[in-house]
Amino acid sequence: EAVPPTLCACYCLDLLAALSGAMLSQQACATDLGDLHRAMSMLDGVIDSVLVAVLRGGVGRQCLDDARRVEGAFHSAVPRGPLDGVLGVAVAQVALEDAQTAAGSGAEPDRSSQLAWRVVHFVVGIEDPQAVLLALGPRGLLRLLDLLCRFRDMVTPTVGVLRLCLLLLWSFGGFPRADPPPGLPHVAVAFR
Repeated sequence: EAVPPTLCACYCLDLLAALSGAMLSQQACATDLGDLHRAMSMLDGVIDSVLVAVLRGGVGRQCLDDARRVEGAFHSAVPRGPLDGVLGVAVAQVALEDAQTAAGSGAEPDRSSQLAWRVVHFVVGIEDPQAVLLALGPRGLLRLLDLLCRFRDMVTPTVGVLRLCLLLLWSFGGFPRADPPPGLPHVAVAFR
């Protein structure tokens, strides 16, 4: 029952992130940036609803199944995950804040970063990092990596964050998943 609206919100957020990126790439004037900032600030409730529904409400798997049906990708990976739009908007708002800072406009300081930080904090706080990665497509993985890098000094290092980062690294094929690196058996114990 909650899946179709959540999936529609995910697609809309992905579209809004793409449109915001297009506006930012055209080097919009300060007035346009302010208008974009005000428009994107209205998305806070939608982003929170999608995060809760997909990661805590358990509709993430059903969203993926419905997306496969809609996009005709029954036997392959879908090109986008339910959280791609959320992370896209967070990255777009960080880029918007950077553009406003570069333009010297009088935007509210750290308003966009607060939303992006809230998204990162929510995602790294999920106990099952595989559920997070399952809800991401290829672009979502890159956006998550970008946000984690942006807020690396603010993320509290926990076992869950370590698991998420290692799974993210493994998803890019940068680390063999089967065996832990030699000399680090105590790290492997946390992942069993």
